[in-house]
Amino acid sequence: MSKIITVLNRKGGVSKTTTSRNIASIYVSQGKKVLLIDFDAQASLTKNFGLLDKDFEGASEHNICNIFTDKPIKPIDIGKEGEIYHILPSNKELERLGLDSIIGKDTKLKNFIEDMQLLDFYDVIIIDNNPAFNTQAINSILASDIIMVPVEPAKMDVEGLHGFLESTEETLKAFRHKIEKIIIIPSKYEENTRVAKDYLGILNEYTETFIKEKCPILSQASFVITKPVPKTVIFKSADGYNKSTYDYMHENKSQISISSDKVKTLIDDLEKIAAVAM
Repeated sequence: MSKIITVLNRKGGVSKTTTSRNIASIYVSQGKKVLLIDFDAQASLTKNFGLLDKDFEGASEHNICNIFTDKPIKPIDIGKEGEIYHILPSNKELERLGLDSIIGKDTKLKNFIEDMQLLDFYDVIIIDNNPAFNTQAINSILASDIIMVPVEPAKMDVEGLHGFLESTEETLKAFRHKIEKIIIIPSKYEENTRVAKDYLGILNEYTETFIKEKCPILSQASFVITKPVPKTVIFKSADGYNKSTYDYMHENKSQISISSDKVKTLIDDLEKIAAVAM
């Protein structure tokens, strides 16, 4: 059954784009048909494929803003031969778009996916989001079956998670929408620091309880906290070559500076995160 996954957190720098691209790479490697939607005006995901966001502004048939203006939009093929791997790229016009005057602005993405019958073609649609809780974030939630929330085990991030969950709950309530699953992904984990261990413990111990007590609609969804994803130079190295970390590790095992055992563990952990969503 096809799934729509939104990768979302209003905190920046928590690996939303990295997570989106890695799980997409894993699904593509499994033969799934994958569509990425870059719903962030910063266009980090778009740039991560070596694409120039300015090429998709204005009258471009690939302009993400067309979702809100009911104009045709065409995805870009980013797959290798034999792969069905596409992206709807973003650009800075998404930030400037005057959304206040658009009727039904909060469900435009959901309607676009349904009207274009995208789930009849793609196995997985993954939406990468900006670090804010705005119209784009609401669109992503209302279009999705699954919410992935990368969270760094650090003071501000963990404290901010509760506010994000409450905002998500308010959105679900206002639009009478339910999701199947919420997946918390501890990211950029530094296992050698006490503070990271302490806040990872807080995430594991209190997050589900908070959802059950404060978020009655969200609590109906399956809840998962994954194994933490470590902070490692591999992620930056992969970005430097416009690769997902997952693909980079497979293609450059002999050149990676960390041990082969750690590479294998990281590959396995990323695959488990992708599997949880499906």
